[in-house]
Amino acid sequence: RRIQKLLAPFCGLAGPIKVLDIGCGNGSALDRFRSISRRPIETTGLDFNEQALGSVAQKQHKVLKGRIEDLSLPREHFDIIYSSNVIEHVAEPMAMMKKISSALKPGGVFHCETPNFDSFDARVFSASGYWGGFHFPRHWTFFTADTLGKMVGQAGLKVESVAYYPVPIF
Repeated sequence: RRIQKLLAPFCGLAGPIKVLDIGCGNGSALDRFRSISRRPIETTGLDFNEQALGSVAQKQHKVLKGRIEDLSLPREHFDIIYSSNVIEHVAEPMAMMKKISSALKPGGVFHCETPNFDSFDARVFSASGYWGGFHFPRHWTFFTADTLGKMVGQAGLKVESVAYYPVPIF
């Protein structure tokens, strides 16, 4: 349903819907975008794992190898930039956000999922060090809706909505 909602605003536009998945892994989200879209769609996966990108390329998705902070992305190119549980792994989240802002077309959508450091379970378990979102050493930065929203604004984007989803490990 989340991917359907992301695609909905672009159904009436001319040309293919251009989607970038940051941290695409095996390309399953890109597969889902492609299977749901009723319009032509151009899917691109970004990851630094060469083996994962090989699998993504075999599925006929375009691939970009590297860290988002280090890559040159085309300006105002993507309709949708999707990032599921990636920003907390990034050494320079603001650099990531600025790249995304530049690469989105006017009216484009950035969908970002990350553990919420202000969630009930984070408040209960973080004091003891047992909150699943800590996931050391891989999670470097933690966000609340407020801190992520401020960063989004500083990058020139605006928050359209915030939703909370239960994730068993968090």
